[in-house]
Amino acid sequence: MLVIGLPELYESRRLRSEGRGLGWRVDVAPFDRLAFEVGAGGRRAFCGRRDLFREYDTLYFRYFHPYVSEALLLAESAARRGLRVIDRTLASSNFVQSKMYNYWKLSEAGLPVPAGFQVMNLALAKPRLAGARWPLVAKGVHGSKGRYVFRLDSPAAARQLNDDLVGFFTFQEYLPAEAEYRVLVIGGRSVGAMLKRQTSDDFRRNIAVGAVGEAATLPRPLSRLCEKAARTLGYEFAGVDLAVTGGRPCIFEVNRSPGFQGFEQATGLNVARLFLNYAAKRKTR
Repeated sequence: MLVIGLPELYESRRLRSEGRGLGWRVDVAPFDRLAFEVGAGGRRAFCGRRDLFREYDTLYFRYFHPYVSEALLLAESAARRGLRVIDRTLASSNFVQSKMYNYWKLSEAGLPVPAGFQVMNLALAKPRLAGARWPLVAKGVHGSKGRYVFRLDSPAAARQLNDDLVGFFTFQEYLPAEAEYRVLVIGGRSVGAMLKRQTSDDFRRNIAVGAVGEAATLPRPLSRLCEKAARTLGYEFAGVDLAVTGGRPCIFEVNRSPGFQGFEQATGLNVARLFLNYAAKRKTR
């Protein structure tokens, strides 16, 4: 397996380590280590000196921005040659990375998501914010792990946002949560849940910004909601942020390449091995 991502991350190290335990060779490389070639010998792709189509039987795309077009090309070409490509949607050129796209598709599928809107620059937000009910949550569309997520308590707070910070924003209703969970879904099946607890007055419950996690058991209907969310977006390894707000479930976010350090520590689950076992058994198409 070639994992396309950052070798120094915990998740990359865990996949390599568990791969060795399973008798796999798991390599990790950032996308800028790849090269493409078109010539008399055909079309080839390389990681260093390794021919990707000859050396690997599985490509797992974790992080590849800003090389989206090249990633789609590689995924499609690898799948045509019989390699497993995770996620399948990459190989079909049907991949989209957008918070609003995700909320739109989840809503179309009948799944509960926060009400909100997205703008391409902050000037367009002003007339919409004029009649808004406060507080609101602003999410920079390129943020992750709680970065560029702000609670706005007033129009004055909204005016302090800077277009240069992250480009553009999704604005959502603020929903106070009685409980918020991270649920991991692998191959369309929920493998475990973690309750996220705040340790400060920060409204965000991201492990990356100081929240703590503990193992949790979700009722089956809530697990099925998370499984449907992952399937709707075509994510084979997904981290679903599910909240209970006002006594009802709401999907706050679905992450395509979730971190799982805090999840493994809180739950004791071997997430890396669960994913590798799934990848080994998955059909190439």
